[in-house]
Amino acid sequence: MLKSSELVAPVSFPASRAGLPSLVKSEWAITALLALIAGLPTLALWNRASYLTGDSYQYLRAATTFANGQGLRDMSGNPFTVLTPLYPLLIGILHRLTPAMDIETTARLVSLAGATTAVIALYWLLRSRYSLRFSLAVTLLFALLPLRVWSGLWALSEGLYLGLVMLGVAVLFRPQNRSWFSAAAGGVLLGLAYLTRPEANLFLAGVLTLFFLKARRGPKTALVILAGFLLVALPYHAWVYSVTGSPGSGRMHILLAQSQSLYEGNLSRVFLLDEVQPDGSTVSRLGSEMTLGAIAKRYAFFARVEIGRLLYLLGPYFLVMGLLIVGIAVCVRRNISLLMRKVQLADAWPFILASWLLFLPLLHVEDRYMLPVLPAFLVWLVMIMLTLQKLVESKLPQRYRRFSFCLMVTDLRLNFRRTIPACSLATRRIGGKQKGFRPPPSFRRIRISLSLQTANTAGCRPANLSTS
Repeated sequence: MLKSSELVAPVSFPASRAGLPSLVKSEWAITALLALIAGLPTLALWNRASYLTGDSYQYLRAATTFANGQGLRDMSGNPFTVLTPLYPLLIGILHRLTPAMDIETTARLVSLAGATTAVIALYWLLRSRYSLRFSLAVTLLFALLPLRVWSGLWALSEGLYLGLVMLGVAVLFRPQNRSWFSAAAGGVLLGLAYLTRPEANLFLAGVLTLFFLKARRGPKTALVILAGFLLVALPYHAWVYSVTGSPGSGRMHILLAQSQSLYEGNLSRVFLLDEVQPDGSTVSRLGSEMTLGAIAKRYAFFARVEIGRLLYLLGPYFLVMGLLIVGIAVCVRRNISLLMRKVQLADAWPFILASWLLFLPLLHVEDRYMLPVLPAFLVWLVMIMLTLQKLVESKLPQRYRRFSFCLMVTDLRLNFRRTIPACSLATRRIGGKQKGFRPPPSFRRIRISLSLQTANTAGCRPANLSTS
């Protein structure tokens, strides 16, 4: 594994250098170029692909009612409390400003902006710590990942959530930005991510723990981050309490019920638990079996699914698998003691993002839920590739060393070649039925959103369903 000093390079570029394009002399020019690279594949698929689930119709309904001055309402006309409100709120504001634009288009533009922001935030986070070659390699791989490209087409909250999480991590972990203001701003961004998807509170817990243990003035910095987060989160929970009489939305019960239904392969209904009341009557409620054995079985099942989908999403399967095996067998084993002794705060953010994989099998696995962890694994994969490049270079004559760079370029080229076909195939509109897309053997059970059943109950059957 490369030491961090071998990857770190000053942010500024040389004033002049033979053969260096003038474009790369400016960080802002690189940022604009990366934004263009991140957005073009999505725009190329804009009129050829779409992905709508029951959650999408809930978001669009809430955005429509807000734009019409009726507040955030779900498809049943109730206050929009089950799902988090930031995504439909932004859509509603933009739709009120541009009423001539179709609301689904507005929703997809918000997703595109979030997914593109994630690419830019990743580059600035890496560039503050690593060399230009390393930063560009990771960022381009992330920008061209099919799932990230696809997320910009969704009328779902994942694109916006990804952008807010990566922006918050970039603000908190850039070494040049260590100040009380950046700590508060990072907390606010994580709070906005929490209002987009509730699992952001797990990232907050990891960030607070890490800053408390590793950062200079750690406890005070952690408190400032928490204050920024609560500044956004507490008004939301106060609103939920005023509407429902409870500070929580009850979303966890829905997710657990959905998890149990998916585990059993019974997708025809939501899993219900029967409770016997003191008067002898029986009441059914949302939930799942919460015995230790039942939790362990569900966790093991979804963990297997998670590993298979993660390897699939990162790039060509055999290349990714080979790099991870080499990284574990060679790089990590040689440097584990160094990592344990000298890991720095600025290098620890990938572990925060990857920690989501430990919690996700407790619920259930969908590809879109794994978006935030992909940048972390891409960082590690490129580190492994650069380590192998150095090992190969040391054994090659001088004139052949430049060809060792092909090791990293291969993954980038293969990833780019699969971006457009993969996204186009997975999202082709063909009357709700997909042709040619077949999930891997480890996950033949069709995954379906619980909100889809809510949409059906409300009398709104989506015309375009996607399974994976």
